[in-house]
Amino acid sequence: MPVWSTSLLLALTISVFGALAVPASNVTRSLERRETVINSGTSEGSGTIDGLIWQATGLYRINCYSLFLSSDSTKQLDPGFPSSLGASFSYTWKQYLYASTGTGTSFFHLMQLFDDTAGEPVVTLDAVSGTVAIHDFVRGDGEASCGAKACPTTDITNYHGTTTTHTISTDKSRSDRGKTGSSGSVTYKVTRDDNGLEVISYSATGQMGTGVTYVKLGIYRAAFEGMTTANAVVGDWTG
Repeated sequence: MPVWSTSLLLALTISVFGALAVPASNVTRSLERRETVINSGTSEGSGTIDGLIWQATGLYRINCYSLFLSSDSTKQLDPGFPSSLGASFSYTWKQYLYASTGTGTSFFHLMQLFDDTAGEPVVTLDAVSGTVAIHDFVRGDGEASCGAKACPTTDITNYHGTTTTHTISTDKSRSDRGKTGSSGSVTYKVTRDDNGLEVISYSATGQMGTGVTYVKLGIYRAAFEGMTTANAVVGDWTG
């Protein structure tokens, strides 16, 4: 039996992106003012905006990027994602995930380091079973194991309803750029903007994709009966 999924994803490639300046304190209010609809949610769409590749089966609006997925498990299903090449990467972005967004036991990716050549993720951030968790599909089993250690996890209340800043393979000197390939590396960290506390972090070295590999962010989940709507905002990315 096939597993259907719904998605609203942005792919970060080797380009320099201008930041979308939306103050964290105004995220909720600014959602109500958005007018420009990029994808209506009635069919799948994809494209490029200022060098940013996007793909959506759900409702997708722009100023900051407003993402919404239906609670109907038969709608907004995902046919695939356009690919983009990248050998090294260093990105920062923000996400706000509404507390009304529920979880289940199946995958719900908020971030993916994705191996397009193999057609599968390398490392992901997931909202699953009331938690936010890292999953490593190369060193671990794509679930609780990240190889020699358990994958980092935290209660979703530490992530829900607050603006979070995501950094992947970057530091002040930018010498810690992540690399794809057989001798790759990744360092990923999520912090809360309201108090500066770390939500979750993960570092790994070794296999980071077999060919075309890139970072994807947004909301991408398996569809299941009884799921809630999924509502999020992303923006302020640099790389």
